[in-house]
Amino acid sequence: MQIPLAHQRTYALERYYYEFVQRMGPAHLLYEQFAKTMQNYGKPYFTIPSSYSGYPEELAFVFKVDGEDYLFDHVRTQDKILRKYDPNEIYRPGGN
Repeated sequence: MQIPLAHQRTYALERYYYEFVQRMGPAHLLYEQFAKTMQNYGKPYFTIPSSYSGYPEELAFVFKVDGEDYLFDHVRTQDKILRKYDPNEIYRPGGN
């Protein structure tokens, strides 16, 4: 399983990753690590501790499984969705 490199949902992941995460490396360098984490736990999400995000709660980046791909869907806390992929929005590479 993998996170596809050139996909609108991946560009959305980058945008929200850069919005919330402050203390980790560039998103595109971590895709393989994120995918391995999701595979190892058997769950289509990975979490970011609040100490890495500056957000007061742990964040979960949630994906949908599509064949062999993890496609980003939303960022959430335990209680609410903070950002969600919007198919009507055009996302650009690099978090723009």
